[in-house]
Amino acid sequence: MAELGHVIHPRVFWKVFAVLVFLTIITVILSPRVSGHIVDFGKVNILIALSIATIKASLVLMYFMHLKFEGPWILVYFILPVSLLILMIAGVFIDNPLRIDPSPEVNLS
Repeated sequence: MAELGHVIHPRVFWKVFAVLVFLTIITVILSPRVSGHIVDFGKVNILIALSIATIKASLVLMYFMHLKFEGPWILVYFILPVSLLILMIAGVFIDNPLRIDPSPEVNLS
């Protein structure tokens, strides 16, 4: 008989879905356009939103795409490109503050 793979109880999917909805609501509440700066953490808002998005993406990958139940080589093939992507994005963020504005400020007063 053919092996069917890993079977997850539907209750697990509903729990993960509930967590995803909860995290989405938290992200929307933290948005200054929605909350009107009621909940404002300043520049940390971006870090919080990206952290929540990373957690949500990890949950989707682990449960809905079944990466949690795959072998170690599949995880290596997944983690290596993602780490290279993070390294390239970090390079852009490191370069951005070091740029010099080519146009001088014009004082019109």
